[in-house]
Amino acid sequence: MRAVYELAKKKGSELMTLEDIYVKVKPVRRVHILGIFKGAFITVENPIENEEEVRKILTTLENQEYIELTEARKKDGEVFVVNLLNKGYNFPREEKDRVKFLKLWAVRIVAGAVASFIIGAILKSCFSC
Repeated sequence: MRAVYELAKKKGSELMTLEDIYVKVKPVRRVHILGIFKGAFITVENPIENEEEVRKILTTLENQEYIELTEARKKDGEVFVVNLLNKGYNFPREEKDRVKFLKLWAVRIVAGAVASFIIGAILKSCFSC
């Protein structure tokens, strides 16, 4: 969705091909713990393997009401008209909210672990006397 949003955010509607979206998708860095021994610790991979997966993702985004998708054929191949819907315009805010939620979740877990350690240490010192 990030690649589609980047292409269509200016006008809200954009003509694009599968290639345009495929090229815009950012590679993902993956850390392989067992790769330390093989010499390949960090690899950079494209999360989408081919353009057919892009088509499936576009259909899914249309079903989830992020975009309105219209297909057309040209001499060069297929062209898609992508119109952002309300949910599509709100995508960056949803992404920020998701990251904020995960950070808050991690802080709660760490705070809970620290609190339980402190309470355990206090109880241990109280009952060891």
